[in-house]
Amino acid sequence: MNFTRRKILLGATAAAALGPIAARAQTSEVVIGVIYPFSGASAQMGVDAQKSFETALDIINKDHDFDLPLAKGEGLPGLGGARIRLVFADHQADPQKGRAETERLITQEKVCAVVGTYQSAVAVTVSQICERYQIPFISADNSSPSLHKRGLKFYFRAAPHDEMFSAAMFNFFDAMRKKGTKIDTLSLFHEDTISVPIPPTPSSSWPPIADTRSSPTSSIAPILRRCRRKCSSSRRRTPTC
Repeated sequence: MNFTRRKILLGATAAAALGPIAARAQTSEVVIGVIYPFSGASAQMGVDAQKSFETALDIINKDHDFDLPLAKGEGLPGLGGARIRLVFADHQADPQKGRAETERLITQEKVCAVVGTYQSAVAVTVSQICERYQIPFISADNSSPSLHKRGLKFYFRAAPHDEMFSAAMFNFFDAMRKKGTKIDTLSLFHEDTISVPIPPTPSSSWPPIADTRSSPTSSIAPILRRCRRKCSSSRRRTPTC
């Protein structure tokens, strides 16, 4: 297997997520469900995620001389060398398909945990099923802050959420303005599979925000052109979308 710098970095992140999950299963084989969109407009996200998790799988299950978690030695040392097996499922960016596939992973594939899902709307239904069956769900890359505010015991977030991204964005813009950079208009570009309110600007000194929402698509060029038009028109008014 050929390793690239990108695969190793992504694999290290995935390995850090997979290791603690596997530790709860006392068996020679630990089965983990990985649910992403592998078909439709968002399929590339699933393809990239699968490569990352397969890299992590190789790092954990085989002996590698890498300075990475669980790289040295074969399998999981805390479970006597037990190996991880991943079962991939395609939710097709559909929350109801995600619900059905998660239940199949738990009841038929007998997974001990589920990882996913890219779209936050799919994470809502997937996490509900995991909660019902008391199976840990690792919200690997969902960004909606509402997901971790529902009081679920088996929901775990391993990545930043939108509130953190927004704070970092405005902190960056503030730093740029202090250096003399002029910022006339801001445009938010995000998918709309889950309700995402337009965040208020930190102060009245900030220019209006042009909000551009997008459903899953294979090309962002038309959306970027719409962003530019909205940014241009919003210099005198706050656009309504």
